Amino acid sequence: GKWLEGNVDWALSRDRFWGSPIPVWRCLECSHDECIASVSELSERSGRDLTELDLHRPHVDAIRIACSKCGRDARRVEPVLDAWFDSGSMPAAQFHYPFENTGSFETRFPADFICEAIDQTRGWFYSLLAVNTLVFGHTPYRNVVCLAHIVDQDGQKMSKTKGNVIDPWEVLNSRGAEALRWYMVSTGSPWTPKRVSVDAIDEASNRFLRTLWNTYSFFVTYANLDGWAPTDADAPSDHVLDRWIRSRTHRTLDTLTSALEGFDALAGALALDTLIDDLSNWYVRRSRPRFWKSSDRAAHATMHECLSTIALMLAPFCPFIADAMDRNLHGDNISVHLRDWPTVTPEAIDDALEREMAIARQITKLGRSARAEAKIGVRQPLSTAIVLLARHVTLRDEVQREIEIELNVKRIEAVENLDGLLSYRVVPNFRLLGPRLGGLMPAVKLALSRVDGSDVRAAHDAGAPFHLDVEGTSIDFSTDELEVRAEHHAELALVQDGGYAVALNLQLTDELRAEGFARELVRAINDRRKQLEFAIADRIALTIGLEPSAQSTLEPHLDYVAAEVLATNARVVAIQQSDPSRDNLEASNGDGAFDIEVAGHPVQLTLSVIGERRG
Repeated sequence: GKWLEGNVDWALSRDRFWGSPIPVWRCLECSHDECIASVSELSERSGRDLTELDLHRPHVDAIRIACSKCGRDARRVEPVLDAWFDSGSMPAAQFHYPFENTGSFETRFPADFICEAIDQTRGWFYSLLAVNTLVFGHTPYRNVVCLAHIVDQDGQKMSKTKGNVIDPWEVLNSRGAEALRWYMVSTGSPWTPKRVSVDAIDEASNRFLRTLWNTYSFFVTYANLDGWAPTDADAPSDHVLDRWIRSRTHRTLDTLTSALEGFDALAGALALDTLIDDLSNWYVRRSRPRFWKSSDRAAHATMHECLSTIALMLAPFCPFIADAMDRNLHGDNISVHLRDWPTVTPEAIDDALEREMAIARQITKLGRSARAEAKIGVRQPLSTAIVLLARHVTLRDEVQREIEIELNVKRIEAVENLDGLLSYRVVPNFRLLGPRLGGLMPAVKLALSRVDGSDVRAAHDAGAPFHLDVEGTSIDFSTDELEVRAEHHAELALVQDGGYAVALNLQLTDELRAEGFARELVRAINDRRKQLEFAIADRIALTIGLEPSAQSTLEPHLDYVAAEVLATNARVVAIQQSDPSRDNLEASNGDGAFDIEVAGHPVQLTLSVIGERRG
């Protein structure tokens, strides 16, 4: 509230017993005041050794000195200092400066930053500034982080009478300190009021901490299964996904370091949150087969580097989780808080690749929306995705390949416009045209039905009227009188957003249907593996009972199915008479038999673990 602008005199004295005594002695005869600067000076003036004197009332009150003006007795004035003067003196007083610890004080003054709530604008913030500017001619702090107040989820001040108080110990005991810390630092600037509720804490924790821990657990699980360990021979990978996530990691490190050096914890937290989303929802999503099928050392090494760097970046925000991750990733007992802050590798940052991958994620989002609108499952392969890219945007082949795999299409075809994908139908505005054209209206309606809608659209885009001759009459139509409606072809599912669009070719061949059936069968078998609590690495024997038509459909894809479900022995047999009691039947050795339906085909599955179970 313009505290410095409206500054008033500060009455330093307080008529109290407890506090720091004002070091002023007043002559009982002439009222001359003297400020005593040190215990040694007081000892000299009083003629006695006061080294062990307790510098508080009543002990210091008993000390008398001779007035330097008239020589009569002087005694200390009774008031004590305002406690805020003590708080303002803290930078020097904590080191007993200038009497000792000169080096300690000078290396710590001024402080890099101080942090307190907004009510300290007239308290500690001000007392520090006032005292130290007066004494040293210098501000005692370089930065101030000013905290606003915590309020309830509706923005109301917490009050016991209102019943909207949250017990912090309930949150700490049920959600943990890390969840509370992350919520506080990642959901708004410190100087804005913080709305706190258990639901809000859960939402922030689930979105970030749970995602991070699941991603970390994924890596640890497969690294242990593959017996992978980091070595000096693990050079940076050439795989497009590895190059991209390393670029995102080092860019985030650069952003977060700058943010924390600028005391902007929120910007740092948001950058880290975005990186975890990239790592989990794109890198791991797209790289999963490289871990559980290929045992790809490059994928392991890349993810280990990223997670190790993330643990270091996370340490200032969530110290316990960061420490647990870091110790396990490095296999030692050194705390993450004793390691050096990571350094950015500039050559790892690839601006163009990050831009292209961001576009790829946007395209796949549109493609999934197009599938949802057309009610085509993600496991059903499609022949083509026609992609409209914004002007001057191109995607390298390896990025396009990631889009093809993610959208489950055989190829991507890039186009510069949607003209070949849309048809335009012209709809007259009868309310406006009827009164103007009268009896000519039926002929106009017929003529407009034969018009190429793209010509009308072109005229509208140019801001010009559309001209048409009807039965010898020349007519100009304004943009209000004709509506142009875009319609995509029935065999396409098209979704557009901004300068990007995706049109999926929905026509299915027998080969595509067969591949889709195989993918759905893989999902069904893996669901039964989980149901039977098979370990991730368990190899199985698999028998698939199918009708003759489905057998011929599956045969070309049997090797694919076997590889995806870790079946070292897979065979297809003729289906037997369905027995509902087989479904979910589990034998004592953990094997199972199921009667299910996949893509409209009845299927009988029998699963059994080969060798000793690893779970």
